[in-house]
Order: sequence, then C-alpha cells, then structure tokens
Amino acid sequence: KATVSVLNCARSSITVKPRSAQMCNQRGAPGGMWAGLSAEFRMYHQNSLNVFLHLLTTPMGWMAAIRLAGQLNPSLPAVIAAVHSVVCMATTGVAAGVGTVVLNAVCAYLALNLDLPYDDGAYPWATVALLVAGYVLQDVAHYVTGEKTFQSSYADPVKFFLHTVYLLPLCVDAWMGLRRSPLYWMVPRDTTIQAKLNDMHSISVLKKWVDAKCPNKSTTTHWWYWDLQGEAKAAFDRICNSAEIQNALAGVWDTNAYAIDVVHGMNEVYVASPTALQSSDKVFLLDHIDGPWTLWPFCTVYRVLAAMNPNEVVTTHLTEAKREVMLTTGDVLGFDFNREIHRVSFDTSKAYDEQRLTLKLHYVVYPKVLLPFGKLLAFVTTQYDILARRLFLFTIQPKTFIEKVSARIGVLTTTYAVERFEAFVGINNVAKLAAAYAGCCFAAQCRVIPAVLEALNLDENLAAAGLPTIPAYAAFTDPAMLFLMCTSFIHYLTYIATFYYRSGVNYGRLLRDCKLYKTVSIGQLVYYYAQYQIDPVSLAVVLVGYTLGGWAAYAIGMTRTYFGAELDIVAPKWISAFPYNCVPHPMILGAVIGLAGFFLNEGFRRDFPFLVPAHILLYLTHAAQEEYNIHDADWRSLERFVRKPVAVKEE
Repeated sequence: KATVSVLNCARSSITVKPRSAQMCNQRGAPGGMWAGLSAEFRMYHQNSLNVFLHLLTTPMGWMAAIRLAGQLNPSLPAVIAAVHSVVCMATTGVAAGVGTVVLNAVCAYLALNLDLPYDDGAYPWATVALLVAGYVLQDVAHYVTGEKTFQSSYADPVKFFLHTVYLLPLCVDAWMGLRRSPLYWMVPRDTTIQAKLNDMHSISVLKKWVDAKCPNKSTTTHWWYWDLQGEAKAAFDRICNSAEIQNALAGVWDTNAYAIDVVHGMNEVYVASPTALQSSDKVFLLDHIDGPWTLWPFCTVYRVLAAMNPNEVVTTHLTEAKREVMLTTGDVLGFDFNREIHRVSFDTSKAYDEQRLTLKLHYVVYPKVLLPFGKLLAFVTTQYDILARRLFLFTIQPKTFIEKVSARIGVLTTTYAVERFEAFVGINNVAKLAAAYAGCCFAAQCRVIPAVLEALNLDENLAAAGLPTIPAYAAFTDPAMLFLMCTSFIHYLTYIATFYYRSGVNYGRLLRDCKLYKTVSIGQLVYYYAQYQIDPVSLAVVLVGYTLGGWAAYAIGMTRTYFGAELDIVAPKWISAFPYNCVPHPMILGAVIGLAGFFLNEGFRRDFPFLVPAHILLYLTHAAQEEYNIHDADWRSLERFVRKPVAVKEE
C-alpha cells in the first residue's frame, strides 16, 4: 500500500481503478469525494486545448439544460444555477467553487435572456441542439487531442451521477491543474531538440561504409537513404528509430495528440569538406532556412543532424533559438526544416583536414486527426528537398558565367533576402494579420457581433438596471475598428505569458513578434490620434511618456527589455542608470503616461472610450506581475490555498 497526495496522484503514473479506494472509502466525506473525483478527472484532461474546449462546451450544454427546465417554470434556470452554485461552493475547492459560481451566473443569464431562432413556443429545437452539441463536442475535443474520456474509465452509475453534477467545477479544476494553460499559446515555442546516441556500433558500421566509398575530399558528398544496402541500411534505420531521438521529439510534442513519422525520402548520409566559398556551399555560412513551407499550419518537418565522427571545428548556430552546438560523435540536434533560421561556422584557428560525417534524418510531426495533411507536407517537402539538392549540385563548383550567377544570385541572394524577412517580420505573422483582417471584413459584412449582442439583449438589460448601454454599435460593422480590437493587445499577452512560464521560448521569435505586434498596435493608435485636432497638452504628455520609456529601454538594453535575464539569455544585472535610479518600472510607467496622453485628446477619448483604458489595464497587469514576481515556479505553489491535498490510500 502506498499513501499519496491527491495532487501528486493526478500527475503520477498510478492507474486509478473505476471504483477506486478514493471513491469507495471516502464517499461519505464531501471533501474526500471531491478530491478523488477531481484527481481522476484531471488525469483525463491534461491537454490545454481539451480543457479550453471543455470550458466552452460544458457551459453551453449546462445552459441549454437549465434553459429547457425553464419550459416548466420561467424561474427554474436561476433557481437551479443558484442551488448548484451553493452545493459546489460547499463541497469543492475555493477556486473550483468560485469558478462554478461565475459560470452559473453567465449560464443563468443566457438561459433567461438569449433569443435563439427556431426556439419559440413548445418546441425549443435550438436549445435541444445546443444541449446535444455540448455533449458531442466534448467527445470531439477528446478525439482531436488524443485524450481518453473520463466517462470511458468507469461503469459506476453513482460516479456517473457525480461526474454529471460536478462537471462544471471539474472543468474549472482541470484548468487550475494544467501545467501549461492556453496562455502559453502566446509564447513563441522553442521546438529544437538535442540528444546523445548510445548506439556506437551502428555509428561504426556507417563510418566503415563511407570510408569504403572513398568520397572526394575536395567537395561535398551525399548518399540518399535508398542508396544504402545491407548492414549500412540497417544501422541507419536503428539510429533513425533510436529511443534517444524518439524521446527527444516526444518531449516537445504530445504523442497522445501528435504522430511522429520518419520521412525516408529526405534522409541521407552527408560528408562535408572545407567549404568552397565561391559556390553555393557558402549558403551554409549564412543564416538561412532549409525549406519553403513556413505557412503550413499545425504540422512540422524536422531535420535532425546526427554526428558520426569527432568534431572540434564546426559549430551549428540556431540563430533564433539562441543555441550554439558543436556536434561530435553521437550528438544529435533537430530543428524545424521549414522555419528555423540557422548557419554553421568554422574555427579557422584549428586544422580542418578530416571530412565531417553527418546523418541527416527527417521526421514529420502532425496531429493524428490531420493525417492526410501531415503526409502531404512530408511529400511536398521531400520533392522540394530533391529539387534543391539538384540545384545545389549544379552550383557547387560553378564554372560558366551562368553557373556562377546561379550560385551567387539564384541561391545566396535569395537565401539572404528570405532569411532577413523572416527574422524581422515573419511570413507567418503576415499571414496571421491578413487572416485577421479578412475575418474582420467577414464579421463586419455579416454583422456577426451586433447580432450576438442583440441576441443577448444586453442593451435592454443594462438600461433596465440603470447602467450605461454599449456605445457605437457601428464600430462592430467597420472592419478597421474590428482589426484594431483584434491586434492592439497581442504583445501584452505575449509579455505576460513569457514572464510567467519562462521556459521553452524561442527568443529570436519572441523579440521579432513583440516588436512587430507592438508596432502594429502603437501604429494604429498614432494613426487614429492624428485624425483629430492637435491638443498641445495631450501631445506633450504623449512625448514625455514615450521618451521616458525609450530612455529606460536604452538604459537596460533590448535583450533585458524582452526578458533576457528571466530566460537566462543574459545574466541578471542591477541597473542604476537613469531613469531606473529615480522611478520604479520606468518603461511601463512611461508607456502608461504616453497612453494617458492619447486619452487626454477629447475627440480621441470620445470615439475610443475603451481603447486606452484597455491598454493601460494590461500594462498595469504586467507591472504587477513584475513587481510581485508572479511566475510559474512560484505562483503554482499557491494552489495549496485553493486546493487542499487529501492523503488517501491506493490499494
């Protein structure tokens, strides 16, 4: 018998039986019953997307259920929501109880006020449809994320009843228990992998095979996977499918939701010689991206480099991920073939006489529910790799004028231009902004938001309560206004998420994205502010605020401005230069002053009453986060105040 805490049980490898000791032994104690039930529920809800979708579908289904009860008596939705809230507050944790009260209040309001089409009289078809959709979409969420349903783990009718009654607080509790919440989606992820191979025998077999081929030492040599035979091919397969590489990939991607397949058509044995700088070999010394399919969503093709012999000369630089790795025998480094900016460098102070032997292994990672989409990416990336190799071989030793132009302009110049654009803007960011604007145009044209607000009867209920109604409905039919709302606050969420989680961050992309989206946000503020008559006081406050913020950024440096110390990119350093020696958080303070300056302009304030306050609220939220040092390692420990561990016995 082992005694474990419920908190640890939810994250451990212990298998909880359908009618476990937790439920049977503590069914009489509300706290113990809730602890066991919620611990089991968490085990089936560890994917942030799954939990996020549950927090949409579960309230939708619950709202529909109490709305149907309103067919019997119009006051029943409010009564049921109130009773359910009281029961959950009394028998669950503080956080789960409070969250349930909030969700019940929203559900009760919607049940009483929502106007739905096809929902009149004695046949509430739309409400029934919402109830069915709420149940079915929960199963869809489990299918998409690869997690089994909690309901499939038991056949106990009592547990089914408890599962149903406590479903709202269980979803809230699962959210509280997530290792990484959906806020982490705002962090540019570092998906690179490193490992060390243990199979020295297979490495030795491949080295002997290459030596027997006597590769040309004056140029680069490649053999495709299909060129290998016998023991050499078997050795290659063993390395390609090694536990070290598979575990490294599984450490980045949730294998419940994602499949990882080998892409044999791109795999090769690569033998490098001293670079011929007048050919396209020089491309490897430049920051570059290997593949063109940056915009392919949800799926990734990895290039994994496995070193087969000693190396003290060549270093691989992952520019955005801020990694520098000198791969030697058995070392493995993997990165996104279509997105990661990288290059190599040579230590010219050391002799470089031995050819460098590297295996280039490739894997496609894709959601299991998007198998055809992932396989298609593997296919098109393979075809591109084959064509690129032909061009590379054509230009590796240019002789004619056309070949030299192809090497210097066709390969090197294009590579440089693409890399610079990706480093400073990002093709994905352009696509996201374009998609956001297209979505805003659609929403404006179809009057989506006004229709939702009208269905909720918000204006009518606000007026009845004596509160201000929602102004400027017309703003929701203007694509530019909707775009302003969608793109003004992205950088704040990235700040908050990065400061909170502090791990798994691609620092180069963090810098790029924060600068880009901040520029988009402030650029729109300045554009609309410039449409109004100049207010000298307002303009002066704007200039003073942003001058203070800019001075603070200069004093601390760009890297420390964007969490370089928190992410261990640079060492922590006490900054005593102005303005840090005068005011706390001068960057945020300066930005808040500048934003207040925009708000002082009467015309701007009248037409955009909520824009600047929303900016300031998010800035002050991040300021509080910095002031009280609220981040993952410390803040999660406060869970003990809202979820009391209960010692239970596992038979």
